[in-house]
Amino acid sequence: MVYMLCLLVNFLRLNSATITENKYKVVTKTLIQNHAASFLSSSTWKTKLGCATACDNSDCLSFSYNSATRECKTYRDEICHRDDGVTSSTVSFYVKNTILEDLNHCGEVPSVYCSAVYTVNPSQYGAFDVYCDMDTAGGPWTIVTNRYDGTVNFYESWDKYKNGFGSLTGEYWLGFEKYRILQTQNLKMRIEMGGWDGSLKYVEYTSLIVSSESSDYSLWYTGFSTPHGLGDKLDEAINMPFTTYNRDNDDNDDGNCADSATGAWWYGNCYSSNLFGQRVNADGYQAMVWKYFYPDGGEYSALKSVRMMLAKP
Repeated sequence: MVYMLCLLVNFLRLNSATITENKYKVVTKTLIQNHAASFLSSSTWKTKLGCATACDNSDCLSFSYNSATRECKTYRDEICHRDDGVTSSTVSFYVKNTILEDLNHCGEVPSVYCSAVYTVNPSQYGAFDVYCDMDTAGGPWTIVTNRYDGTVNFYESWDKYKNGFGSLTGEYWLGFEKYRILQTQNLKMRIEMGGWDGSLKYVEYTSLIVSSESSDYSLWYTGFSTPHGLGDKLDEAINMPFTTYNRDNDDNDDGNCADSATGAWWYGNCYSSNLFGQRVNADGYQAMVWKYFYPDGGEYSALKSVRMMLAKP
């Protein structure tokens, strides 16, 4: 009898671990997230298997289980971060492993899900992964480029800008070929810029269109706006082809602007913005620049962070 009980206990332990590992992932971050409005139910189970089963049989996407009190709580939203308030060795959070299909862009990700990498297939052109920001107001946002710590070099070749580089969970450029597929969804563009003084500002364009590679990814846009008093620093780039250090398409007769600006951009002669320049905490022509970003700053004041992001108007 004792032997049979031991077998049953071991089976429950194994089954509990298996169902959790196969269907759920553990939430490990310890940032604060308020998900009280997403609370579904509270119950008591001897193992997390019972708690997982309760989650399976409802509209639940996440659950927490306290191994000491055996309290089980279920939630209708994905829990992106632990929020037990203290470092606890007995409370664990789990979120369902789900796959969303037939997404055209991040705006089609339901609001109950967390910011993360998702697979999109815009207009059935072909599937690829993007990072979806579910938290910033005005979204969800499909992030096209993300720069914030300088770990990725943006002084890159034409082919790298064509196909993309970096990591979707770090710094990256998505790539022109994927961007051109996304723009078929008639999405607005927001360029969000952070200053070394802690300021965060953005500009928006109703559309930002990039031509094919045969036209050197020339730029066109409509509908500039900003709530921060910034100037339209893409105005000189309209109809300009893209330039990299190994493909000079600018209007500068004295050399390649990509070389002098140590970046890549829609350079004319040479730029009013240089968002693919160097991430440095020092003003200068080679820095990430949106001219006159700081009200009392210089012409080439350096930026700390840049995100280019798409959303439904």
